[in-house]
Amino acid sequence: MDADSIRAGLKSRDRALYINAGWIRDPYITVGPGGMVRLLHGWGK
Repeated sequence: MDADSIRAGLKSRDRALYINAGWIRDPYITVGPGGMVRLLHGWGK
């Protein structure tokens, strides 16, 4: 995904963004402020 598409998606907040094609260590999903769902990793917990 190119940088302009990522910026537009972050600004509009109306779709999922596929940014990382690699492996994520210890992934987990959480609901943040305003009900926004986020995929996070466990590094630095």
